[in-house]
Amino acid sequence: MSLMSFEVPTSPNLRTITPLSGDSGLASIWKSSSNDLFTAPSSPEVSTSSILSVMCMNVPRTPKKSLYVPPRIESPKPKKSKPKAVDYIYSSVSFTSSENPIFDDVYLKEKTFVYKGMENQEFAWSDFKRIVPQAEQSVVATSNLVFYFKKDNAYGKALTSSAQSKLDKACGDSSDISIEIAVKILDDMAKSEKFLIYSTSSFNYSTVTPIIKKYIKMGSQSGPLHRHIFSGYLFPTLIDALQRVYEDEKAIKKYMVSLH
Repeated sequence: MSLMSFEVPTSPNLRTITPLSGDSGLASIWKSSSNDLFTAPSSPEVSTSSILSVMCMNVPRTPKKSLYVPPRIESPKPKKSKPKAVDYIYSSVSFTSSENPIFDDVYLKEKTFVYKGMENQEFAWSDFKRIVPQAEQSVVATSNLVFYFKKDNAYGKALTSSAQSKLDKACGDSSDISIEIAVKILDDMAKSEKFLIYSTSSFNYSTVTPIIKKYIKMGSQSGPLHRHIFSGYLFPTLIDALQRVYEDEKAIKKYMVSLH
């Protein structure tokens, strides 16, 4: 029986494995495949670091744009006119001094006729308008306006800024106005505003209020002091007359009537 020989064709796609020394052919093939399968992958930290480096290189160099906000400009607020202190009538006046003068009894005979609304205000106001031109002094006060009448003249004071505007419109820059204009302004307010009326002349529904005098003697380091207190409703002319008996101008202390 004759032996047949086979020739193995060579192919470019076939891989030739050279056996390692001391290894059989199959062992060499297995060892080579194991080295390819179990090669350690590259470190993830290195990959991450590389990505961050690329991102940093791609950051645009142009500066960030910010929205322009114009500065706020506040318009100045109009200043409100402050109401002036009302000094047309006083509830009391005291004199404290080392002097002890003698006051004329004529001052104690002074009386003030007072009306405080609103009961019968229509009749009280109507009769007051009749006597105001002849009265020596009078005061009419509302919640925001005060008028001082002295013989043929009237003087107005506003207690609020809105009342000041009304007064300026009626009499301009002058503080004194005619009795007719003052009465007209009050006429428009008589039905809705409460009136306080003080006068040296009597009128319907008014209450007579006398002037009361009180004397106090007190001691001090510099010697005895004498205090004379006059209470009631006192007009400025009466206070001026009382003050004339003193040489010490600092002796006087006045308390104004609350007119609102």
